[in-house]
Amino acid sequence: MGVEAKVYAALSGFSSLTNLVGDKIYPEHRHQSTGTPAVVYYRAPGGERVTSLKGYSQLENAIIEISVYTSAVDDRRVIADQVISAMSKATAFGSVLPDPPYDDYDDETQTYERTLMFSVWNQTT
Repeated sequence: MGVEAKVYAALSGFSSLTNLVGDKIYPEHRHQSTGTPAVVYYRAPGGERVTSLKGYSQLENAIIEISVYTSAVDDRRVIADQVISAMSKATAFGSVLPDPPYDDYDDETQTYERTLMFSVWNQTT
């Protein structure tokens, strides 16, 4: 199973998160018509396959970006905290949030966004 599928399983299987966003967890992007709150994840460029003197170690370090979209600023924080909990409690991979999240606001859609960039360590076999 690829790292993206494992991330989806971790997020969609974390009841504290799904209680807040329901099934609005999407790969790559969300359509504005889906409304908020919603979570979008994707594999960002970067990351690496880990090799040793014996060759490829079946371990990868992927960069996974997860964005939270809400209509209220306080909801953005609450949902992002649940995303962090889901990722840190995942058993199919290990993850680290090396940098603080960054926030944005879209005037046109009146949507708050919080983006988290996780360093995810995944065993590929």
